[in-house]
Amino acid sequence: MFFDAYTTSANPRTDREQQQVEFKVKKKMALSLLVLVVVFASFALGAYAAVKYSLSVNGKQVKTEVKVINGATYIPLSALSGLENITIQRDAKKGTIAIADKVDESELPPVAPETLGLASNNPAPVGKAVSFNLEGYFDKFIAIYKVEETVRGDKAWQLLKDVNPASAAPDKDSEYLLARIKVSPTTVATADGTTRISAGQFKLVSSGGKDYDSTSIVTPKPELFGILSEGQSTTGWVAFKVKKDDADPLILFGRKTDGTGGLWLKTK
Repeated sequence: MFFDAYTTSANPRTDREQQQVEFKVKKKMALSLLVLVVVFASFALGAYAAVKYSLSVNGKQVKTEVKVINGATYIPLSALSGLENITIQRDAKKGTIAIADKVDESELPPVAPETLGLASNNPAPVGKAVSFNLEGYFDKFIAIYKVEETVRGDKAWQLLKDVNPASAAPDKDSEYLLARIKVSPTTVATADGTTRISAGQFKLVSSGGKDYDSTSIVTPKPELFGILSEGQSTTGWVAFKVKKDDADPLILFGRKTDGTGGLWLKTK
């Protein structure tokens, strides 16, 4: 009975010891596994980081340090700023960085001044807006001019009769020519900051270079007129009388008193 009692009382102690042994074994195995994982990860990271990259742009070698972080490749902007064909602009206020091709301005040809419309042999086409600088005794301003459309012959005569049935008919060798013109001052250098535009400032010159006489006739509405400041514009009709056999007369504005200069505009 004593032996049985001793044996029975010893069994629980043996179980606890067995559990402690098993726990220690499992702990050692877990630690060993962790060590293996760390060693493997360190080896893999070392092997990955050991790859060194060099940078070249358009075949030109660039001396810089290339870094790989979390699988992304990084290079310093200073490496690009040293390239001949690259420009980098930093804007600290806006927090922006702009990278663009560098333009060699020394190779750009000089910009020729605009000459369209500044001579009778280079008139501005209908529908083409051109700039002209008028430097008169009283008016000094720069404006944009455009002949928007022209009407000639029977159609022009009908438009004039619709406005004023009493309009005088042209002689048998002549016909009317109507031009709708837009004027937009961009710079006005007068005392009050305005300039006056009217139909009477525009002349018609024949294909042979001779001025036509001015025509006094009521035009379709609106007639070209305006007292304009910078940024304003006016559009209206101007009427001329032209020889029927004159195929390419030109409209002239702002000619100097010596007969030179002026803005020349086509009529078709």
